Amino acid sequence: MRQTNGAYGYSPSAGRMPTERASFADRRARAAAELRERGLAALLASPGADLFYLSGYQLFTSERLTCLVLGRDGTATMVCPELEAPRAAAAAPDLERATWGETDDPYALVARLVSAGGGIAVADQMWAAFVLRLESTLPKRAFSVASEITRELRMRKDAIEQDALRLVAESADRAYARM
Repeated sequence: MRQTNGAYGYSPSAGRMPTERASFADRRARAAAELRERGLAALLASPGADLFYLSGYQLFTSERLTCLVLGRDGTATMVCPELEAPRAAAAAPDLERATWGETDDPYALVARLVSAGGGIAVADQMWAAFVLRLESTLPKRAFSVASEITRELRMRKDAIEQDALRLVAESADRAYARM
């Protein structure tokens, strides 16, 4: 687990190895393949475990919409308020960003990014207020929970995750041996 920085709880990219960035990109590619297989247009990951898993960006949910829009073609864009853009850029420098100001409509911005036809998978933890606004902005789309996709992906550990689990297990073994 990465240490977080400050009240917003984001993980700065400075402490990340380049292989971790590649791991996030690989996860997004596998998620996009699942979207295509299921005939879905996009996956919307709001602050929480799925956003961190797919991007490395960790923050607390606020009243301002922040979400990763992952298209079935593999495009990944972080939608966030202008005031959060520097944190998003530091934590997930490999992602495109689409920012919105105080008088802009972030839901219309998300709708413009979802160009393919098909349903939309939304993070299970996305606030209902956000989902309802997205449903009204994208009225002809079927919405489903993203965990139908991310659960399967997260069960298969990549090399970085396997190494981390190995290190944790070794640490636990050392602690147990000292008891």
